[in-house]
Amino acid sequence: MRAILTIILLFFITKLYSQCCGAGSANPIASDLSQSVLQYQQFEINSNFQYVYSSRFLNYTKPDTLFLSNYQSNYLYSRFSYGLTKVLTFSVEFGYWLKKSQRGKNNTDGHSSSGISDIILFPKLNIYNKNNLEITSGFGLKIPVGSHHDSTRYYEPFSGEYFYLIKPPVMQNSNGSNDFIFNLLMVKKLKKSNWRLLSSMMYLHKGWNPSGEKFGDLFTFSIFGGKTFNYKLTVLTYLKYEWVDKMSYNKDIFSVAFPNYDPDATGSHKVFIIPQVNYAFKEIFSFYLSSEIPVYQYVNKTQIASQFMFNAGISYRFKLKKSDIKE
Repeated sequence: MRAILTIILLFFITKLYSQCCGAGSANPIASDLSQSVLQYQQFEINSNFQYVYSSRFLNYTKPDTLFLSNYQSNYLYSRFSYGLTKVLTFSVEFGYWLKKSQRGKNNTDGHSSSGISDIILFPKLNIYNKNNLEITSGFGLKIPVGSHHDSTRYYEPFSGEYFYLIKPPVMQNSNGSNDFIFNLLMVKKLKKSNWRLLSSMMYLHKGWNPSGEKFGDLFTFSIFGGKTFNYKLTVLTYLKYEWVDKMSYNKDIFSVAFPNYDPDATGSHKVFIIPQVNYAFKEIFSFYLSSEIPVYQYVNKTQIASQFMFNAGISYRFKLKKSDIKE
């Protein structure tokens, strides 16, 4: 009888842990997408707070009411940049999960995590800047720092022993792989007007982690327009398409221990509208607010869908005095 009850307990916990991915973008970068390179010898300190919440779950395109209760996360993303030349900027960026949590149906079970996620080395090069057209490209490396194989301890009352189960991928602090990021930004300033037309593209190529997992590559394409008022307030509106590929796993490793989630329940196609407001103060401080509004979502099998995302950021730019540089 004790063995049967233990098997039943493990079954329900495994069902909870089988949930995999979704809830937000697979993009590890949370910042203002409309920024180009810095001036020569200019510093920038940038920090962003991103809040994600979802109680919406989809099976392909149809709502799923039997999956989970909700998912939410609080993410802090910071960037330190320096203008090496007039056309080349180098950035060191990192993310930290203040907290993210997932609750089971009817809020009966769940788990949470927190901690540093990844460090990103990201140089950006301004490759064209003529006739009110500016093109900037970037090629970065994401280095995993946070845990990708964290587990939760459970107490089994029938035997009086503890056991551990690996958390699902959406609850890990990192995917555990070295990834490459390619970004391209194009800005067109209209003559005799404060309007700007922009487009950006990013491709994130993900590698294999030590657990034999390769999470799906990410591609985003955005077109957006903005207008500046009184050289301080800028209002932008994005239309963003996001594609996430299915994940892969090493079948030789998982022939011994199959993952406690469904690898086929990964990958998606999404379209967002993103309003953003920027306010600059004396070209030193800038503040911005943005939010993602999903207008179309297609996910493979059952996943956590995007529902609400809010991002707030602050940026401080400065230059050292010549006397400081000499010293």
